[in-house]
Amino acid sequence: PSYPWELPQQMERLFLTPSALHRRIEPYKRMLGILLRPTCVSISISNQYLTLAEPVGAFLLRNDRVPERTFVRILKPYIGEMSGVVLGSESYPEYRDLIAAPPAAETLYQVHMVLHSVFPGLPYTWWDRWTPDTPASCRIETSPPVGALGGLKRQPISSSGPSSGSTLNSGGGAPCSMGTLFLQHYLDNLGTLNTFG
Repeated sequence: PSYPWELPQQMERLFLTPSALHRRIEPYKRMLGILLRPTCVSISISNQYLTLAEPVGAFLLRNDRVPERTFVRILKPYIGEMSGVVLGSESYPEYRDLIAAPPAAETLYQVHMVLHSVFPGLPYTWWDRWTPDTPASCRIETSPPVGALGGLKRQPISSSGPSSGSTLNSGGGAPCSMGTLFLQHYLDNLGTLNTFG
């Protein structure tokens, strides 16, 4: 791998527990969800009340590499709005399994480097309680797909430039839907929902 072998272990020490991250959430700020998938990375954010996850977009990995400029372009509109990052993996829910798989660990490292450059100091957690078989939240409509919902107005626009990577916007269907379901599961399980509104 192109990262220092000890880096995944160092990154693990940076993660807060999910409940510790929850205690650090700032009022009226959002949570960012990053779901690593076999061929893409799916991105979602919560609303300011932490009741609902919404799709932001996704990008395809290019030869197992993160298209950094595309990723930065997706994240930049939300600088100053985020309170924390929820990371997870579709194929390797357990962090120890992910860092034992070099391609997945490399993707995580690249994602970490971009997140650190755009949101320096933002706290992370690793959410290992979600899998693709997890029933969808009652807060999320699954038909039409989550990716087809209106979502946020500030959707990133895919660039046709050869070095920018391929972007799947919130109309991209399953890749973005999975990230939204992932983050919604985190929100639901931390009891951050206002069940009366």
